[in-house]
Amino acid sequence: MGAPILITQIFGAFSMFFYDYTATMFTAGTLTALAYANRIATLPNDMIITPISQVLVPIFSENTAKGEFKQLTQNYYRLNTILWLIVIPISIYFIFFSGTIIGILFERGGFNHDNALVASISLKLFSIGLFGYSFNAISSRVYLALQKTLWTSVSSLLISILSIGITYIMVKTMGFQGIPLSRSVSIVVLSVGTCILFSRMYVVDFKIKGILIPFLKIAAFAIISGIISVYLYQELSRTIVLQVNIISLILNLSISSVFYIGIYCLLCFLFKIEEVTYLFNIFISTIKAKTGSLFLKKVKI
Repeated sequence: MGAPILITQIFGAFSMFFYDYTATMFTAGTLTALAYANRIATLPNDMIITPISQVLVPIFSENTAKGEFKQLTQNYYRLNTILWLIVIPISIYFIFFSGTIIGILFERGGFNHDNALVASISLKLFSIGLFGYSFNAISSRVYLALQKTLWTSVSSLLISILSIGITYIMVKTMGFQGIPLSRSVSIVVLSVGTCILFSRMYVVDFKIKGILIPFLKIAAFAIISGIISVYLYQELSRTIVLQVNIISLILNLSISSVFYIGIYCLLCFLFKIEEVTYLFNIFISTIKAKTGSLFLKKVKI
């Protein structure tokens, strides 16, 4: 079992080296722009996807140990949808507002408008694969719970080899855009492979519609919210013009972001995504429990 994991790690490290190597054919400004865009795009993975997916291992392991495979499947669908409820709107938000985000954070000094444009395009392309990262993070935890680590190693090995080829082809044909796009394409291909693999696993009652329907709903709600918010941002940009441009950008983006979140949450609630109701009930129960404990403390005093 150790050999496949070791080989996977070697190829994974080599694929990352190949990404960095292909980037050296571009100018220093382009390299910096790609690095900035990648740093922003990986924030959801570092701050949300990885911590949440690590917590899921005991849940899936408990279901497996008790032979509760039906419950394992339900938890898999539910937790995957919950993570998508967070990750997909972030991805769409990056796609719609990448130019403004990069402009606010980095467009100053030697980092000129051309570099900001490269970073903006790269952020859009990096963001496409965010949903795939979350899907594969949760799926890999199911593999671990089922002690199917060999499957994880083989799939990771194949995607590392595939990503090297995709990167080479895309960089040759598309220039700097090939680097972020190849990463997103690779993770999407891995997601498709995971779906195929899960469909062959008789332990997990996997149905593609259990994944596809929530994804399409959430993506549609996020896109609708994004379109409305971009229109609002454009109107605000014409109306609110301050002497300091950076303050105008921050103010307009902040207002548009609040509307984006509000519209998205409203759509999810109105169209009754089950996991939203589930989270809402947990929130209400937590508030009631906190309120009740505070009341009891006051009574004792």
